[in-house]
Amino acid sequence: MQSSFTYDVYLSFRDEDTRRGFTGHLYKSLQQNGIRTFIDLQKLYTGSQIDPSLVKAIDESKIAIVIFSESYASSPFCLDELCIILDRVKGNGRFVLPIFYKVDRYEALSGFGFDDNDNIPKVKVQNWRLALQKAANLFSWSFTDRDGYEYEFIQKIVDYVSRRIDPASPLNVADYLGYVEWVE
Repeated sequence: MQSSFTYDVYLSFRDEDTRRGFTGHLYKSLQQNGIRTFIDLQKLYTGSQIDPSLVKAIDESKIAIVIFSESYASSPFCLDELCIILDRVKGNGRFVLPIFYKVDRYEALSGFGFDDNDNIPKVKVQNWRLALQKAANLFSWSFTDRDGYEYEFIQKIVDYVSRRIDPASPLNVADYLGYVEWVE
C-alpha cells in the first residue's frame, strides 16, 4: 500500500467529542490494517491558530476523513481546519470523506452559531458556512446508535479506505459469504 503520500488518511475531529471513543478506535483500526494515518496526538493548536505541521500533514495525506460530531461546527479551530482540508485535498486521486457521527447531517451543520459574532470577521464566517455546505454535499457516511455496532461501522470505513488507497487489494471474502448461493 505504499504511495507518494506520507499519510493515507488525515483525521479531522472535535477533540472533546470523539478522541477517546470513536476517533480513537477508528485510528487504531486504520493503523492495525496498515493504513498510515495522521491524528493530532499532541494537540498541535494554540487558541484558534492551526499549527503549520497540521497543514503539512493535510497536504501529505491522500484522504481526509472529517468526523462531524455534535459540536464540530461550533469550533472555530475545526472550521478553519475544514476550510484547509476542502481547499487542499481534492482531485488527483485525493478525496474528503465526511462521517456524521451520532448526529444528522443537517443537525451537525446547524450547530454553526457564528453569524452574529462581532469578534469574528464576516469573511471568515462566510468561508466557514461555505465549507460546511460543501462538506454536506460530498459523499458521506452516517452513524447513529440505531445503526448497529460501532466496531462494524469502523470496519466498513477501514475496508472502504483500503480499497480507495489500494484498488487492487482483495475483498474480505468472509464479509460476503452469507450472500453466496451454491448451485449444482
